[in-house]
Amino acid sequence: RREDIQTEVVMEYQDTTALAKIEAMPNRIKIVQGGARAGKTIAILIVLCDLSFEVEHKTIHIVSDTMPNLRHGAMNDWEKMLRGTNREQYFKVNRSINKWENIITGTTIEFLSCDADDALGAARDYLFINEASRISWQTYRQLALRTEQDVWIDFNPVNEFWVHTQLMKRPNTSFIKLNYEDNEAIPQNVLEELLANR
Repeated sequence: RREDIQTEVVMEYQDTTALAKIEAMPNRIKIVQGGARAGKTIAILIVLCDLSFEVEHKTIHIVSDTMPNLRHGAMNDWEKMLRGTNREQYFKVNRSINKWENIITGTTIEFLSCDADDALGAARDYLFINEASRISWQTYRQLALRTEQDVWIDFNPVNEFWVHTQLMKRPNTSFIKLNYEDNEAIPQNVLEELLANR
């Protein structure tokens, strides 16, 4: 649990409205749409990190379409979040296979790409699909079928895709829209740029 961990949280990773909204999503499938600087990916990563302290010997997969996108996106954010909140001390890392193990609970967090089929054949307890608009509906179905418990999906508000046409019609699905106003951790200069471009 977040309150039980000794942290030195830097401003960029403070608790935000985005984090509170994501934590409150009740259903198995949690769909998070958000524009630039909405804080959606960082918030989901914090939720998953904290989940790794609450469950024992589970597997959490963080998936994107390609390894380059995964490295420049969710994986980079994960490592910055761990350092910025002092959580990295609780994980043993094997970067050759992109795997972090919580040394307290034995729960593992693995980063997998769809382009190498790493993600498609693997079973897991929890799943986060980062930038879901980059993968196909068939790929999502394969990932979800191999996930025992909750699924988080995030994406930028681009064109309508399978989340809107297929997934949101289903029961046991939560959907929220976030924007920069939900992310109190935006640096002031970035906020000013966002406001100037509205």
